[in-house]
Amino acid sequence: LYSHWEGFVKQALTFYLQHVSQQKLHNNVLKYNFYALEMRKDINEISNSKKASLHTNLIEKIFNDINIISNIPFENQINTKSNLNSDLFKELMNTVGLDSDQYKNFFHLIDERLLGVRNSIAHGEAMQKTQLTKDSYLDLHEKMIEIIDMLKDQIVIAAIQRSYMISDVENLE
Repeated sequence: LYSHWEGFVKQALTFYLQHVSQQKLHNNVLKYNFYALEMRKDINEISNSKKASLHTNLIEKIFNDINIISNIPFENQINTKSNLNSDLFKELMNTVGLDSDQYKNFFHLIDERLLGVRNSIAHGEAMQKTQLTKDSYLDLHEKMIEIIDMLKDQIVIAAIQRSYMISDVENLE
């Protein structure tokens, strides 16, 4: 059940990023998170540098690239770290510009029941310690399918409504 959760989130968010990338929109009409993804490599390269020339070059690139067609990377951008808890899920949702608030009532379930049981099993703890019964599994299964369906619907709606674009993009066109 955990692997379905992790795999779906990773694939679905990657496909969404790919969809946005393939729109070939200008950076200035996309939400900032997409440009941040595009600039991630440059930001990481200078993050520990104290060289003013590198900082200046980055700022220059930001200003110069804002009006060009985006080149959003999508491969290997969604890293679940084999431990997809609610904090990482929120961060990944932020990476692709999707709101995670609708899932907050499920975060305890994800962290304690799904991930907690999975980690107990993976670390060789006795099944009695996991308190996993047929009924508790079926309940968890039902709720995880609900979360996955919510995410699927959210991604489809975001793609259809072009939610990856800044809200006043109509004024720019």
